[in-house]
Formats: sequence, structure tokens, C-alpha cells
Amino acid sequence: MTSFSFPLISDRLSLRPPRPTDRDFFVALYGDEDVMRFIPPHNAPLGEEEAAQRLWVLMDHWRDFGYGMFVVSWKETDEPLGYCGLRYLSEVDAIELGAILGKKSWGQGVGPEAGRMCIAFARDQLKADRIVSLTDPENARSGHVLTAFGFSRRPELDGEYHGMPHLFFEMALQHDTPSA
Repeated sequence: MTSFSFPLISDRLSLRPPRPTDRDFFVALYGDEDVMRFIPPHNAPLGEEEAAQRLWVLMDHWRDFGYGMFVVSWKETDEPLGYCGLRYLSEVDAIELGAILGKKSWGQGVGPEAGRMCIAFARDQLKADRIVSLTDPENARSGHVLTAFGFSRRPELDGEYHGMPHLFFEMALQHDTPSA
């Protein structure tokens, strides 16, 4: 398994793998009704134990695949804002881009900035040929962001995910080819 250097850094953000000390943050994030409105399987807040379990699932993905969801923080303060990253989606044999961001980050361009960083990581470090993303049909903002990134809607692949309807988006990743 290839090893990568973290955190990923932009002018404003720091992205790093999750760790056990993030438990309280994840419990608060997953416990927020507004944040969880479009998140399956319940589209509702999670209790403390289920939220903590989701953190362990994210950490296990890193162990199993060598990549995963990143905790997104302000670079200057290391204050966690949510998470954004990549995970293997076995149902379609592809890497999925996903994010859950807390309300403190809403309206500040954090989602698009973190998303671009994750897309670049998938393309440049993982050498992925494509990535996909699923979104709740009622989450228009997410669909607009994905389209702005260059994702295309694939309505023929829409369907249920964790028992909830989802729209399917896909993006081919362009790799630099060496000059002859």
C-alpha cells in the first residue's frame, strides 16, 4: 500500500485523516439535525454511540484502503469543521467523493475548497481514473457544487442508497501524459 504525506494544506484549510481524539467533534457533528438532514440512512441526527461508530468506520477505511475521509479544519486554528474525502464504493466499484460539514463552515466556500483538494488527491496521488458522488435529490446545493467541479449526472444510475433515493454523479479524471 502506498504511503502519502498528510495533512493536505490550502491557503485556508488543513485536511488530515481522522483519529480517536475526534470523537467529541463527530458526536456533535452527527448530532446536529440541520447537518444530518440529507445524510442516510435516517436523514436525522445520530446518537452518541452511533456517531462514535461512524468515526471508527472512517478510520477503518483508512486502515483498509490507505485513503479515506479527511477531517477538514481551519489551517490557522486546527478547529474541525467537518469532513470531506474519498471512500471505496463497492456497489459501483469506484471511489466516491463525499462530505459532511458543520454549520460553522456553511456559506464560506469550505465545501468546494475541500472538495477540490480531494479531487486533486484522487487524481494525482491515487491515480484514479474516475470518481463518483451520490446526493439526496432534495439537496440541490450539493448537486450544483458537483456540477461546478465537472461531475456529470448519470440518471440511469440513480437509485437507493441505504434505503434512501440518491442521484448519481460521475467525473472522469484527466492525468497529465508525459511528453514524447
